[in-house]
Amino acid sequence: MSLFAAGGSVGFFLAPALATPALIALGVPATGLFLPPAALICFLLLRRHRREAARGAAPVRAGRDRWGPFAALTGIEMLRSVAFFGLNTFIELYWIRHLYASRGLAGAALNIPFAVLVKLGQDYLPTRPGTAAGVTLGLGVSVGGLVAPLLGLIATAHGPRGALLALLAVPPLALLCGTLLRDPG
Repeated sequence: MSLFAAGGSVGFFLAPALATPALIALGVPATGLFLPPAALICFLLLRRHRREAARGAAPVRAGRDRWGPFAALTGIEMLRSVAFFGLNTFIELYWIRHLYASRGLAGAALNIPFAVLVKLGQDYLPTRPGTAAGVTLGLGVSVGGLVAPLLGLIATAHGPRGALLALLAVPPLALLCGTLLRDPG
């Protein structure tokens, strides 16, 4: 899980740094430059999967799926996503310019629980680890992006400070969802 989370975080941070110059220089067709590395990784993963499958059957996952706590965890992941995308959208406009606060600090605080949330989701759904990872990862990325335009409307009407003030509602909601979590045992 740690390699997965570290690799995902590095990719999340490096992708814009690599893609932006290529897209600026070559336009949308530059996206084709990223297909060979993706195909290579797919090939390597498929090869590894086939090797492991040849060694024996997939392990039988045991345990009882706990959908209630998983739903609460999913709520926390969605709220983390809203805070992450909201702060990433407005942090440059307000946080640093007016509060003189550190951008690494805010980003780290929002990224630290990422891997823990994915792993906990898999613990809550021991017979469905792929579903758990897909839901926590997918919603963790998409929900914040869906809420960002609403925060943009708030910022248009009330400035970046208004959007950041609206984001203050997110941590208490996540805390409330957290009270519904139990040890997956």
